[in-house]
Order: sequence, then C-alpha cells, then structure tokens
Amino acid sequence: MRAAMQACKVGAVEFVRDVEKRNQGGGRTLADDSKTYNGNRDMADTQLKDLEADANRAAGRDKDALSDQVEVLRRDLASITEILSEMGVRRKDETVAAARARYERMRGEGEARWHDAQNRAHEAQDELLATIRRQPGTALGVAIGAGFLAGLIFGRK
Repeated sequence: MRAAMQACKVGAVEFVRDVEKRNQGGGRTLADDSKTYNGNRDMADTQLKDLEADANRAAGRDKDALSDQVEVLRRDLASITEILSEMGVRRKDETVAAARARYERMRGEGEARWHDAQNRAHEAQDELLATIRRQPGTALGVAIGAGFLAGLIFGRK
C-alpha cells in the first residue's frame, strides 16, 4: 500500500515536471495539460484501487492459510496430548504392576526370613533346655550370676 502511494507521488512529480517542460516549449495549452493531469490522476486512482484490491485478496489468502495452519496445529496438539495421556496411563499401570510385584516378592522374602528366625529361635530354645537338663547345677549358677549382674546394673542407688 505504501509502495502504491509512493508510486502515485512519483507519478505526480513527473507529471508536474512534464507540464513545466511543455509550457516552456509553448506547444501545449493549459487545457491540454489539465486533460493529461486528469487522465493521469484517474489512471493513478485506478492503479491504487487495483493495488488495494490485490493487497486485500493477498491478505485474505494469507489469513485463510494462517487459519488452516492454526487448525492443523490444534489437531496436532490434541493428538500429542492424547498420546501423552495414554503414555501416562500406561506408565502408571506399569509402575503399579511393578510395585505390586516388588511388594509380593519382598513379602515372600520377609515371611521366609521370619520363619527362618522362628526356626532358629526354637532350635536355640530346644538346645538351651537340653543343656539345662544335662547340667542343672551349672545352669542354676549361670542364672544366679546373671541375676546378680542385672541387679548391679539396674539396681537403685
């Protein structure tokens, strides 16, 4: 649009120079110059209107192309959002499944260790009872000594 206005200004300046040259030569009249000026002005107005119409059509095409691109971007963004949502659900499901598997594994290991500790405690208890039955005097002396030490450590002062 600015280019068209600039072209019109340049055309008007050239016209004025043309008129001045012709008037110096004496070959043309003021009426001839007026007709030429009016014709050039009409031609410039027509060219300006054509340029404005071309610019409006181009702007319309650009707007339509931009709208199409925005719509494509919206669809792409919706698709990406859906994919990320599906990935999040899958990852959540995988994480929950992995956590359950780990829980079950650790629970099994914990139960195995608990049963092992219980078995060891029962074996130690059985062995202690067997030792007390074989040597009751020694067991009584150890019990008295342990009681005496506990009394010294935890006794009142």
